Amino acid sequence: MYLAHDAFIRTLWKDDPISLPIGGSPETLGSFTRDTLVRYAKDHFTGRNMVFVAAGNLQHDDMVAKVQQCFGRAPAGTPLSRGTFPKASAGSILIDRPSEQVQLLIGVPAPPLTDARYFTAHLAAMVLGGGPSSRLFQSLREQRGLAYSITADYMPFHKTGYFSVYCGTSRTRVRPVLDLILQELHCLKTEPVSPSELRRAKDQILSNQIIGLETTSARANALGGQFLAFGHAVSLEERQARIESVTEDQVILLANALFDSDRIALALVGDIQGLELELDRLDC
Repeated sequence: MYLAHDAFIRTLWKDDPISLPIGGSPETLGSFTRDTLVRYAKDHFTGRNMVFVAAGNLQHDDMVAKVQQCFGRAPAGTPLSRGTFPKASAGSILIDRPSEQVQLLIGVPAPPLTDARYFTAHLAAMVLGGGPSSRLFQSLREQRGLAYSITADYMPFHKTGYFSVYCGTSRTRVRPVLDLILQELHCLKTEPVSPSELRRAKDQILSNQIIGLETTSARANALGGQFLAFGHAVSLEERQARIESVTEDQVILLANALFDSDRIALALVGDIQGLELELDRLDC
């Protein structure tokens, strides 16, 4: 699965650094020295680039005093460049290797973190492949038995994001699985999500938002991400209101904006030698 994900990212953003594996390579890791790390810390861990958040049994003034004590002498530095919007590419990559299953990952570029359609994209992913009640789970696993694991996911970053479908299936079922995934993407573009489907997806995301605040570490991580992305904290009430405001029409509009045959990237990893798939064009 991880190899398929890396291959998918390299295909989707092949000409941008965002496509590089976060773990690096033997060549890059071998080139690092102590001076490399010290220089990186000196350039990046400066006053204008750091955010301090805390959650738990503490007092705000005490926290500020501790931060001042430990980091008060840190240089202000220069704010890091946010970079440019990565340019996405369409295409497919097939990696042949011995395996019982073929790992399939197909997707398209999607809105970034700060986009107004953020929760609409999450709801679309939930409807499509967010658990046993989702369309893909019912169609591919429950009704046809073509796959055990099938999920849809929306992954946003600061300047871009992607919407993907992952599936593990047997070699002989790759083509029918791929066809059914494309059919479901097309259906999301052409047929409105039913009120009951949207309600179920909203309830799932709303419950995930609450569960995600159960631990102090999760709260701190969420706050840190919000300050880095938006410059301020986003309350649970605000997130809940945005989720509830999403309509059936907004989901179908998003699907039509995202699921374009000219924007699809596909990665297949497994025993695919000699498998005829005709991947010149993937229509959805």
